[in-house]
Amino acid sequence: MKKGKADDSLKKYKEAIADFDQAIQLDSNYANAYYYRGISKYHAKDNYEGIKDFTKYVSMEPNFANAYIYIGLLKERIFDSKAAIVAYDKAIELDSKSATTFYDRATSKMHLGSYTAATLDFNKAIELDPTYESAYVNRGLTKTHSDDYQGAMQDYNKATELDPNDETAYVDRALAEHHEGQNTDAIKDCTKAISLDSKDETAYVTRGISEYRLNMYKDAITDYDVAIGLAPKDRVAYYDRGIAKEQDGDKEDACADLKKASDMGDGSAKEEYKKYCQ
Repeated sequence: MKKGKADDSLKKYKEAIADFDQAIQLDSNYANAYYYRGISKYHAKDNYEGIKDFTKYVSMEPNFANAYIYIGLLKERIFDSKAAIVAYDKAIELDSKSATTFYDRATSKMHLGSYTAATLDFNKAIELDPTYESAYVNRGLTKTHSDDYQGAMQDYNKATELDPNDETAYVDRALAEHHEGQNTDAIKDCTKAISLDSKDETAYVTRGISEYRLNMYKDAITDYDVAIGLAPKDRVAYYDRGIAKEQDGDKEDACADLKKASDMGDGSAKEEYKKYCQ
């Protein structure tokens, strides 16, 4: 057990797992060996085997909240958000003072599209930890999905106050600003995000959308060029660039982009291509 913990702390996860295997071989009822082996498997991204170890542990020690949290995290990794929520429910039943657990459960609810329920959990996470910057960012995202753009912007304002270097908060605030018609502000936020992370493809796409709305077609096309360079499989960027080129009078290139987006499965691009190019 001691060697396994030491190996895990050194990020030697394969060796750590082998150490815990040996501990379990010596004593198959050694509950903590399953728990710590589960942690090493979590670190090694061996998700299914990690779930098995934590499930074994809680069958022996059913009242330790952290084990259920790990089950939730691992279930989320394998895109089983419903099972993750069940695990977080149990963790919260055992420890209702963990802001992180409410945050994690809210994230799983977001993945299921349960934005109102997710917002309630983010509220609780923030109540427990008013400095939880990521909770403000993600609560802002749930409000955006619920068309509460003003509420979303308030959360993003708080997030940027807590962490002025979180580029995601600026991009997400720009999206809310765009929906409110505040395109100049959206461009400023995306520019700030790009200054923090020049490879943030979403920032270029979002800035391009606001530039398009302000009839700044050439600037929008330039941003979509960069976005496509960073993410060549982003069909939305091809569609948006095609529309911008259409408005800029470049029919040939516009149709090429719309055809590309259509071939990649974008239904809107397919319809626009039929209307404009055929």
